[in-house]
Amino acid sequence: MHIIIIDESVDKMGGVERTICTLANKLNENNTVEIISKYKSRNNTFYKYNNDIKIDYLYDNRQQKSKKIKNKNIKYYYCRIFEKIKEYSCIKLKFKKNLPKLKKADIIIFGRVFIAIDFMKAIIKNNINAQIIVRDAIHLKFYNNKVKRKMYQLFPKTVNDFIVSSDESIKAYNEFFKDSKINMVKIYNPIGIEPIQKFNFKQKTIISIGRFDSQKGFEVLIEAFSKIHIMHDDWKLKIYGDGEYKDILRKKIEQMNLNGDAIIETSTKNVVKTFNESSIFVMPSRYEGYANVLVEAMACGMPCVSYNWLMGVEEIIEDNKNGFIVKLKDREKYFNGEVYDEDVENLANRINYMIENEDVCKKMGEEAKKIIETRKADMIIDKWIKLIQKGGIIR
Repeated sequence: MHIIIIDESVDKMGGVERTICTLANKLNENNTVEIISKYKSRNNTFYKYNNDIKIDYLYDNRQQKSKKIKNKNIKYYYCRIFEKIKEYSCIKLKFKKNLPKLKKADIIIFGRVFIAIDFMKAIIKNNINAQIIVRDAIHLKFYNNKVKRKMYQLFPKTVNDFIVSSDESIKAYNEFFKDSKINMVKIYNPIGIEPIQKFNFKQKTIISIGRFDSQKGFEVLIEAFSKIHIMHDDWKLKIYGDGEYKDILRKKIEQMNLNGDAIIETSTKNVVKTFNESSIFVMPSRYEGYANVLVEAMACGMPCVSYNWLMGVEEIIEDNKNGFIVKLKDREKYFNGEVYDEDVENLANRINYMIENEDVCKKMGEEAKKIIETRKADMIIDKWIKLIQKGGIIR
């Protein structure tokens, strides 16, 4: 089979990017797999693709001049307008050049909803008859009305299978699409690491990993840690990642007088080593499509605590058994950026409890390891293959 996967920036670090890399490499064992990436953002892909997987980038945005302009003055906006025009023209032209390849494809997989929307009209216009599969990388509540309207108009005409990662998402999308004949399928993301199942409680380190942006709620974790530090000043907080919020997080640490105790670290390729050298993993996100890094931490036997973000954490953590779920006062408001003091307090209290009960952490770590049983890469790829075969595409 000829499979083409299309996504935003496959060379970046992130849960979606890791999933696409794992999926591509596994499918490539018995099929021809090619990648179309809307953007090129790095010199090399963060995750390692098989050598025979070709990646075609539609637009190189590594050298944007606007990024070098510190103040958003008139020069900046003129620069951005020019870049946007150039970007639009280049992407349109290069995607057009890929149409013959797309017409020959058996399967086209879109890594995200909004990438599918970007190219769906071209799929329809050019009568491309491949089986179309779209992964939902976030969830319905994240999208604005314009995106929702396009989904409602385009997807019933073109999408054969819509992949989500939780029952809660299936319910939300079924209500949204109403009577449209889109096949909703729940498939978890495959574990993209080789877990080494240990953690180091004696290291006295709380960690979190992800992009530095408002979605991840790291500023809330820093506030919670300021309360933890009062009682346990020998513990450290380390947040690994990269992104536009880096300076905001550093300022937050300064404001909380936590310099040297709360540390912003660069993103790490060796997450297994990071898990193994840490004590407690925390996910304070506002929303997640599928919390890859939480699953990976649990697969390595880490005791974990998470907010009940939108949506699907209950399909990863079984509260009080293989981790802790801290229930938000109003998760809809937290999703939109509002933070209640009691949410910060409750997160701090739960982490303090874990710090003070090493035996509980060890017990939860043992239970957390079992998540591998439902997320093994071969098992997940099996589900993808069955889905593809059901579509009647196998040659």
